[in-house]
Amino acid sequence: MNKEETLKEVKKAELNILSTVDDFCQKNNIKYSLAYGTLLGAVRHKGFIPWDDDIDIWMTRENYNKFIRAWEQNPVQGYILQNTDLEEDFSQNFTKIRKDNTAFIQTEEEKTTNYHKGIFIDIFPLDRVAKTPSKIAVQKLYAMLTMLFYRKYAPPTEKGLKKYISGFFLKIVPKSKYENARKYFENKYLFLSGDVDCSWLSNSTYRDLSIYYDSDMMDDYTFLQFEGRNFMSVSKWDHALKMQYGDYMQLPPEEDRVWKHHPIFIDLNNNYEAK
Repeated sequence: MNKEETLKEVKKAELNILSTVDDFCQKNNIKYSLAYGTLLGAVRHKGFIPWDDDIDIWMTRENYNKFIRAWEQNPVQGYILQNTDLEEDFSQNFTKIRKDNTAFIQTEEEKTTNYHKGIFIDIFPLDRVAKTPSKIAVQKLYAMLTMLFYRKYAPPTEKGLKKYISGFFLKIVPKSKYENARKYFENKYLFLSGDVDCSWLSNSTYRDLSIYYDSDMMDDYTFLQFEGRNFMSVSKWDHALKMQYGDYMQLPPEEDRVWKHHPIFIDLNNNYEAK
């Protein structure tokens, strides 16, 4: 298959995962929302952004934890729930649902890791911003350190103070204690979450820590069409998209319309086995 045909098949598999997650959430009374490029695609294109494959959803931390508990009690056959608590080599602070008997590998390093590498969608938890400016500053620090010890490395794009702090903590904490450090800073971060009057934020990337969504954004939900099926979205989807993208209906320049994930290996029928 050429690149366009492969992208089409990957999108089909991702849509299948999203439909499975949607059915599971409906059965278990779990609220979620299309998020990021998936929400943008639903509003602007009624489906995938044409030149990309990407499915992301948000859940409040309460619904996120409920989802994980429900899935662990009644896993859906043919799909894999993946996070660091279940697969230690998986180094992200969110959850993926992967389609079994598929493979989607983005880097050479990923080939050597010990976790499932199937086609996936991402599930991101949202938390409340802390109640005061001083607590917000500390919360951001804890969030940054949580991400650092999930990843176990400092992203090469970091600069300035973030780069210094990341390097400092990775040096002073023994590698054997990274998991303990991750849990310690994550608990500190979650403890500072505010109440219903506080804004929402995602701690999935450093950039997300500077985006505060309205305190009532996760209160009400609607349905948006995505590839011919209706999926759950926050009713304040316009607010969410403006916070993320500004003038979100404006198409990017043609040179920026590229496949985001840049996979180096795809198998639509088999799990990856290291050679």
